[in-house]
Amino acid sequence: MRNSIAPLLFCILLSVSCESTKGPCGSGDVVHTFAQPTTGALNFDEEFDLFNIRYFVPGTIDASLVGYLCNEPETDFELKDGLTVLFTGNFREAPEDFSPSVQVAGSEFFIAELKSLELESAE
Repeated sequence: MRNSIAPLLFCILLSVSCESTKGPCGSGDVVHTFAQPTTGALNFDEEFDLFNIRYFVPGTIDASLVGYLCNEPETDFELKDGLTVLFTGNFREAPEDFSPSVQVAGSEFFIAELKSLELESAE
C-alpha cells in the first residue's frame, strides 16, 4: 500500500505545479523597454489562453515583437482581440522552449511586463 501512494502523490504534485504556470510565463531578462506610450495590436492566443501585444518595428517590412500578458494589467476597458492599444513597460525573454504553433514571419516572442495599458484614441 505504501509503495502505491508515492507515485500517486508525485503525479498529483507534478500536475499542480504545471498548472500554476500558464503558457510562456516566467521571469527572463529585460530585452526591450517601452518608456513612452507605444502603439500595439492586442491579440488573443487560444493556444495559451493569453492575450498578447504585437509591436510592429518601425522601418521594417515584417518585424514584430510579441509580448504575452501573463499578468493582465488593470484597465478601464475590456481586453478584446483586435484592439489597438498604447502601452508602457518591459518585454522580457520568454523561456527557450517557448514556440507558438502558429507563427508569423519576422516575429519574436517575449513576456510582457506592462506598467500601463490604454485604448488608443481614434482621432
